[in-house]
Amino acid sequence: MTATAEPGNVAVTLGGRMSVLDWVDVAVVADGMQRLSLPHVVHLLDHSSGLASVFGPFEDPVDALGFADQLISALTDATPAGFAATVLALEPPD
Repeated sequence: MTATAEPGNVAVTLGGRMSVLDWVDVAVVADGMQRLSLPHVVHLLDHSSGLASVFGPFEDPVDALGFADQLISALTDATPAGFAATVLALEPPD
C-alpha cells in the first residue's frame, strides 16, 4: 500500500487490502496537512488575572508561533506574571 496526502487531496494505491488503522492514519495525515494551510491565531492567557486575548489571524502557524514567542518574551520582561500562548488554526465557518 502506498498513501500520499496533500492539502485537500489524499491518494491511496492498494497492493492489497488496507486495514482500518491504515485508513485512520491516512485521514489523520490529510487533516493535519489541511489544517497547516489554514490561517492561525495566537490565544494568550494571563495566569495572574485569568484574562485571555486572541491575536491574528496570521498566514500560517509558523508566523503565529514567531509572534507568540516575541509576545511572551516582551510580556515576561515587563511583568513577572505567568502567561501561556497557544497557536490555533482558525477554522472556517462551515
